[in-house]
Amino acid sequence: MKKITLLLILCSVYSYSFAQRDSSSVSTQKDTLNQIKLNSIVFLEIYAGYSAGVDGGLSLNYQYKKQLFSLRYSGSIELSTDPDKFTWLFPFIDRTELTTEVAALYGWRRITKGHSYSISAGVSQSHKTVEYADKTFGREVYNYTGIPLEFNIKWFNKIKRDRILGIFRVDKPTAFSGSIGFKLYGNISKFSTVGLGLTYGFGYHKVYE
Repeated sequence: MKKITLLLILCSVYSYSFAQRDSSSVSTQKDTLNQIKLNSIVFLEIYAGYSAGVDGGLSLNYQYKKQLFSLRYSGSIELSTDPDKFTWLFPFIDRTELTTEVAALYGWRRITKGHSYSISAGVSQSHKTVEYADKTFGREVYNYTGIPLEFNIKWFNKIKRDRILGIFRVDKPTAFSGSIGFKLYGNISKFSTVGLGLTYGFGYHKVYE
């Protein structure tokens, strides 16, 4: 009887110890998971391209789930020459158009491993200045709203790397990286345009685990 009682006591102590250890293990796993903080998707992008003239700009992008929010600033310069006064060495520029645009866009972005596709539309405010070589035509200024559109495809790191932008080494792999891609863009407005450009971005392009 004493042996049975002792055996029951030992079993109870062992069971309690095992339960405590298992509970501690589960708690540790939960703490570890809580310490793993996933990065947000936010990146800055610059681009250069051509539409009616030479274009360039930058945009700040934030993604929530598959929704993409963007703020874009861009500029364009278009030069027109007089064919009657045109020479290969010294082309005569008779008109210069400078356009700046500020736009807010909303769209959809899909991420597949190391690349992404996105399409966006929004609203923009543009300022255009037209100057003529012949001063008798004066100077024209336009302010107008429009509907900006763009389609992007980008390539970036599939996994975290131990170098920022492939140059600066860090102590542990980081989600911060660069990207390259193509942008098809346009604007439906009083002066509608469509263009194609190259992009370079840096930031957090996807959620890295």
